[in-house]
Amino acid sequence: DRLEADNKELAEAVEYRAVKKFEKVVPEIDLTTANNVANLGVNGLEITTNKGGGSWYSAFLKTKLQGRQSFEVEILTVSSNGIMIGVGSESLRNLASCYSNAESVCWYPNGSTVYFEAKSKSLTMNVTNGDRIIVKVDRIDNTVEWRFTHPFQSRIVKIVLPNSMRDKTLYPMVNMIGSYNDKIRFI
Repeated sequence: DRLEADNKELAEAVEYRAVKKFEKVVPEIDLTTANNVANLGVNGLEITTNKGGGSWYSAFLKTKLQGRQSFEVEILTVSSNGIMIGVGSESLRNLASCYSNAESVCWYPNGSTVYFEAKSKSLTMNVTNGDRIIVKVDRIDNTVEWRFTHPFQSRIVKIVLPNSMRDKTLYPMVNMIGSYNDKIRFI
């Protein structure tokens, strides 16, 4: 059993380093989604909570995801576990709670759940202060993958992009609960 697990991990590492190259998005938070940003503290590339009410609020980056691109988030403070990291369509940019929408895919570390197609799938991962997560969005092969990049490298989950999202304009995003005390930074 241990040998099989080691072989699977090695195969994933080889796949991760395979020919596919992902362009890293230069992060710039979109401040035009006023309702959401007003309920989150935004300082440069950092987003903090404890400013808004107890609802979920989204913050999107300005870059439209095309081809093979990635973005990375560092968990600066995870005290209340109100953080989701993912991708959402343009039509969701002014909605507050968009993680369970058919046009978004998000990983929720606290609940160890990935949300897609307005459904959820349980996982067995969690985050702590200092963790870094890269999200690799492949618009060619229609996949989204979340991976830890620090303090260790490991796949979290990889899903096929739902049909409902394949022809949509997609953006990197985070969802956070406005009244919690969490803090992330796009890197």
